[in-house]
Amino acid sequence: LPQIASAFSLPGFAGPGKGLDLEFNRKLQWGSLKLQAVSQEPKVFDALVENIPTQFRAGAKDSLGKTTGDLDNVKISFSLNAENGHFGRWSSNSTVWISNVVRDAQKGLSDRITAADEALQSGMRTFTPNPDSSATCGSSVRPDKRPLSCYQPAERRKIEELIDAVVSAVADADSPRHAALDAAGLDRLDDLVNNQDQLIINATFNPTQPIVGPKSATASFRWEHGFVNLSHAQAVSSGPNPATQLHEYVRINSATLDRAPRAWMEANLSKTFAYDYALSIDSAHVVRPSAFTFEPTVGYGQYIGSSDQRIRADAGVQYRFSSKQSVRENRWAGTLVLTQKLSDQSSAVLSLIWADHEDFVGTVDKRLRANVGVSYKLSKPGS
Repeated sequence: LPQIASAFSLPGFAGPGKGLDLEFNRKLQWGSLKLQAVSQEPKVFDALVENIPTQFRAGAKDSLGKTTGDLDNVKISFSLNAENGHFGRWSSNSTVWISNVVRDAQKGLSDRITAADEALQSGMRTFTPNPDSSATCGSSVRPDKRPLSCYQPAERRKIEELIDAVVSAVADADSPRHAALDAAGLDRLDDLVNNQDQLIINATFNPTQPIVGPKSATASFRWEHGFVNLSHAQAVSSGPNPATQLHEYVRINSATLDRAPRAWMEANLSKTFAYDYALSIDSAHVVRPSAFTFEPTVGYGQYIGSSDQRIRADAGVQYRFSSKQSVRENRWAGTLVLTQKLSDQSSAVLSLIWADHEDFVGTVDKRLRANVGVSYKLSKPGS
């Protein structure tokens, strides 16, 4: 099936040897939905191979591998990113709101432009075209569609003066317009958008064939909350004077916007289904009970220090529970990540990791581990 789809260049399918890849994306009223099915390369389950007698293992693995099909290891995934008045970066309500703020902030600034334009339109209607001019100057032609060559030199000069007055009014209003938008608080719009609450839900299911391994499923949930964000700003500045209300909201919360505090909560659940499979040859039989792990995490982060030397500090605490009795995986763990921006593309990173069992923090004999590194953001070509 994947090779046939690739031969016909069907969208959503991977090329030969890469399996089947189907993807569905839909923008809904309350969020963005993504469904995907990916056929991964099927490999014989290692536990089965290990149960085959040593002298037959290599040949049996090769023979079993030839019996697997392209759809024996398909991973189905679901992703939902909430986007509405409370979650997500932007919504249709935000567009209407910002239009009202801009209109209110610029109120009175366009009076001179309106007066100059009305004077121009009035003059064009008052002046009489040259009777000897072409048909494009006739009375049936709208005044604003007539070329200046239709008029006598004296009237033409007056029209040009009126046009210059309109251009001058537009140019003179440009700086006050930008100043009015900044004064209303729209210079902090990026910060408000970045602090928006986020809600992301993901789930996967891998209905593998027994020859490949046990079936498995995962689910994850993540909620992020910014303490001063676009939704709050919209709620307090939706009255008759939105520009004034937004200005006051940004003024009161300016220090909080500088710190950009953010809290999050996340939960990850994974399950491996019970497995009982025997090969008809080689006496290989594998039985495994079902198992699941659950990992809840909470965290908080913000900028600390002055605006010139700000450091981002993010701290999190996680608990991991596993139903497996054969290994000790239940533990508490904590992380602290300090990020210092070096340039627009690079940052220095210091991370501290603590766990209540030292064997969960790496090949060290302590319960605390520190990592130091540099992160670098690569730019896209031409950007």
